Amino acid sequence: MVRDSIMTTYVLVHGSWCSGSVWSPVADRLTGMGHGVEVVAQLPSTGTEVAALGDLHDDVARVRTLLDGIQDDVVLVGHSYSGMIVTELAGHPSIRHSVYLAAFWPLAGQTALEARGGGPLPEWLTMREDGATELTKDATVFRAEFCADLTVAEAGKLHGALVLQSPAAFGVPATAPARTHPVTYVVIERDRSFRAPLQEHSARRADHVVHVAAAHMAQLSAPAEIAEILAATGETP
Repeated sequence: MVRDSIMTTYVLVHGSWCSGSVWSPVADRLTGMGHGVEVVAQLPSTGTEVAALGDLHDDVARVRTLLDGIQDDVVLVGHSYSGMIVTELAGHPSIRHSVYLAAFWPLAGQTALEARGGGPLPEWLTMREDGATELTKDATVFRAEFCADLTVAEAGKLHGALVLQSPAAFGVPATAPARTHPVTYVVIERDRSFRAPLQEHSARRADHVVHVAAAHMAQLSAPAEIAEILAATGETP
């Protein structure tokens, strides 16, 4: 069977404190191009019930189960924290290409906090007394740090939809298994929460590097550009 006859499905994985809905504008465009798309609706490490929050292992298991059920070849796409998940699934036989979108790319033994560059916790991150983490309740700060290129109304809608995140997800070391497929890293140049120089450090390991002039939530502010980039990876042998 020739490669052109094999179908590709894009599996889109969200980052911390949000849900799969952040991928809707990109997913709609990929579907409109005729591609298969699966969006992870909610990672176990995120949600509204503190007692139910999982860690990186749970997140990886959730996405692995999804991959196991897909008959097509997969382009696995991770944003921000979910780069940890993409890294852990590097050896999955269904994956033909992985994409890191402003995402953590840990070395073996590194946690998400270390992959992010270490240092003190940012001021926009709050550790709650019940053990969960949440982003700042200040909508102005949130927009400046994560989505300055969205309108105030758009940023407000996103801010209002945020959920809790398990801190345990940030403390699990990566095993970083070997991969046999290409990787694209999309550097988000105006990102303030995971700045471009840190992304560039990881991007040196990628087979393809693309730059997008957007803030952290680029899948919302530049969905057409992100969709085109992803569509191109599906054509990369």
